[in-house]
Amino acid sequence: MNYPIPVTGKAWQRQIREREAASDPLFAEKQALAANLMDATVREIDYQTAKEFIVRYEWLKNMGTTDISFGLYFGEHLAGVECFGRTAGTKSAGSVCGQEYAHMVKTLCRGACAPWAHPHSASFLISAACRLMSERGFHVFVA
Repeated sequence: MNYPIPVTGKAWQRQIREREAASDPLFAEKQALAANLMDATVREIDYQTAKEFIVRYEWLKNMGTTDISFGLYFGEHLAGVECFGRTAGTKSAGSVCGQEYAHMVKTLCRGACAPWAHPHSASFLISAACRLMSERGFHVFVA
Protein backbone atom coordinates (compact mmCIF):
# COMPACT_ATOMS: atom_id res chain seq x y z
CA MET A 1 0.00 0.00 0.00
CA ASN A 2 1.20 3.46 -0.77
CA TYR A 3 -0.25 6.20 1.40
CA PRO A 4 0.32 9.84 0.56
CA ILE A 5 2.09 11.75 3.31
CA PRO A 6 0.00 14.85 3.98
CA VAL A 7 1.61 17.95 5.42
CA THR A 8 -0.52 18.45 8.52
CA GLY A 9 1.92 19.46 11.24
CA LYS A 10 1.15 16.15 13.01
CA ALA A 11 3.72 13.48 13.82
CA TRP A 12 3.86 10.58 11.36
CA GLN A 13 2.83 7.99 13.97
CA ARG A 14 -0.15 10.16 14.98
CA GLN A 15 -1.29 10.34 11.35
CA ILE A 16 -1.07 6.56 11.06
CA ARG A 17 -2.97 6.07 14.32
CA GLU A 18 -5.83 8.30 13.20
CA ARG A 19 -6.01 6.71 9.75
CA GLU A 20 -6.02 3.18 11.16
CA ALA A 21 -8.58 3.94 13.87
CA ALA A 22 -10.91 5.36 11.24
CA SER A 23 -10.44 2.63 8.62
CA ASP A 24 -9.89 -0.64 10.53
CA PRO A 25 -13.18 -2.19 11.70
CA LEU A 26 -11.20 -4.46 14.08
CA PHE A 27 -9.18 -1.63 15.66
CA ALA A 28 -11.00 -1.76 19.04
CA GLU A 29 -10.87 -5.57 19.12
CA LYS A 30 -7.13 -5.58 18.40
CA GLN A 31 -6.54 -2.89 21.03
CA ALA A 32 -8.40 -5.00 23.60
CA LEU A 33 -6.33 -8.10 22.73
CA ALA A 34 -3.15 -6.05 23.14
CA ALA A 35 -4.08 -4.74 26.59
CA ASN A 36 -1.72 -7.21 28.25
CA LEU A 37 1.73 -8.29 27.05
CA MET A 38 1.25 -11.63 28.83
CA ASP A 39 -0.93 -12.58 25.84
CA ALA A 40 1.74 -11.68 23.26
CA THR A 41 3.84 -14.09 21.23
CA VAL A 42 6.95 -13.42 19.16
CA ARG A 43 8.03 -15.63 16.28
CA GLU A 44 10.02 -15.49 13.08
CA ILE A 45 8.05 -14.30 10.08
CA ASP A 46 8.74 -14.40 6.36
CA TYR A 47 10.19 -11.48 4.44
CA GLN A 48 6.98 -10.62 2.58
CA THR A 49 4.87 -10.44 5.75
CA ALA A 50 7.48 -8.21 7.37
CA LYS A 51 7.73 -6.02 4.27
CA GLU A 52 3.99 -5.43 4.05
CA PHE A 53 3.94 -4.34 7.71
CA ILE A 54 7.06 -2.16 7.50
CA VAL A 55 5.87 -0.41 4.32
CA ARG A 56 2.55 0.28 6.00
CA TYR A 57 3.78 1.56 9.37
CA GLU A 58 7.45 2.51 9.26
CA TRP A 59 8.57 5.97 8.16
CA LEU A 60 11.29 4.85 5.72
CA LYS A 61 8.89 2.40 4.02
CA ASN A 62 11.60 -0.04 2.95
CA MET A 63 13.35 -3.11 4.33
CA GLY A 64 16.94 -1.88 4.36
CA THR A 65 19.31 -4.87 4.55
CA THR A 66 16.82 -7.22 6.24
CA ASP A 67 17.81 -10.90 6.48
CA ILE A 68 15.66 -12.11 9.39
CA SER A 69 12.36 -10.76 10.70
CA PHE A 70 10.26 -11.35 13.80
CA GLY A 71 6.63 -10.53 14.45
CA LEU A 72 4.74 -9.71 17.63
CA TYR A 73 1.29 -11.24 17.69
CA PHE A 74 -1.78 -10.76 19.84
CA GLY A 75 -3.99 -13.65 18.85
CA GLU A 76 -3.89 -13.82 15.06
CA HIS A 77 -3.13 -10.12 14.68
CA LEU A 78 0.36 -8.91 13.80
CA ALA A 79 1.14 -5.96 16.09
CA GLY A 80 4.82 -5.33 15.42
CA VAL A 81 7.83 -6.29 13.32
CA GLU A 82 11.59 -6.18 13.97
CA CYS A 83 14.02 -6.70 11.10
CA PHE A 84 17.67 -7.69 11.43
CA GLY A 85 20.22 -7.33 8.66
CA ARG A 86 23.82 -6.54 7.86
CA THR A 87 25.80 -3.58 9.08
CA ALA A 88 26.79 -0.89 6.60
CA GLY A 89 30.11 -1.45 4.87
CA THR A 90 32.36 -4.47 4.63
CA LYS A 91 34.30 -3.92 7.86
CA SER A 92 31.57 -2.48 10.10
CA ALA A 93 30.82 -5.70 11.97
CA GLY A 94 34.50 -6.18 12.81
CA SER A 95 34.82 -2.61 13.99
CA VAL A 96 32.10 -3.19 16.57
CA CYS A 97 33.70 -6.09 18.44
CA GLY A 98 36.74 -7.24 16.51
CA GLN A 99 37.13 -9.38 13.41
CA GLU A 100 37.05 -12.66 15.35
CA TYR A 101 33.47 -11.89 16.52
CA ALA A 102 32.19 -10.10 13.41
CA HIS A 103 30.11 -13.15 12.45
CA MET A 104 28.00 -12.57 15.60
CA VAL A 105 26.93 -9.03 14.63
CA LYS A 106 23.55 -8.09 13.16
CA THR A 107 21.95 -4.71 12.67
CA LEU A 108 18.47 -3.96 13.92
CA CYS A 109 17.61 -2.22 10.67
CA ARG A 110 13.83 -1.72 10.79
CA GLY A 111 11.01 -1.94 13.27
CA ALA A 112 7.48 -0.73 13.75
CA CYS A 113 4.38 -1.41 15.79
CA ALA A 114 0.74 -1.01 14.86
CA PRO A 115 -1.02 1.94 16.48
CA TRP A 116 -3.34 -0.36 18.44
CA ALA A 117 -0.46 -2.33 19.99
CA HIS A 118 0.32 -2.23 23.72
CA PRO A 119 2.34 0.91 24.63
CA HIS A 120 5.38 -1.23 25.55
CA SER A 121 5.18 -3.51 22.51
CA ALA A 122 8.36 -2.20 20.89
CA SER A 123 10.52 -2.88 23.96
CA PHE A 124 8.93 -6.29 24.45
CA LEU A 125 9.43 -7.24 20.79
CA ILE A 126 13.02 -6.02 20.56
CA SER A 127 14.01 -7.96 23.70
CA ALA A 128 12.31 -11.15 22.53
CA ALA A 129 13.71 -10.85 19.00
CA CYS A 130 17.26 -10.36 20.33
CA ARG A 131 16.86 -13.50 22.48
CA LEU A 132 15.73 -15.45 19.41
CA MET A 133 18.65 -14.07 17.41
CA SER A 134 21.02 -15.21 20.17
CA GLU A 135 19.73 -18.75 19.66
CA ARG A 136 20.99 -18.43 16.06
CA GLY A 137 24.45 -17.36 17.19
CA PHE A 138 24.05 -13.59 16.90
CA HIS A 139 24.96 -11.90 20.16
CA VAL A 140 25.94 -8.37 19.15
CA PHE A 141 23.35 -5.92 17.85
CA VAL A 142 23.80 -2.52 16.29
CA ALA A 143 20.88 -0.16 15.94
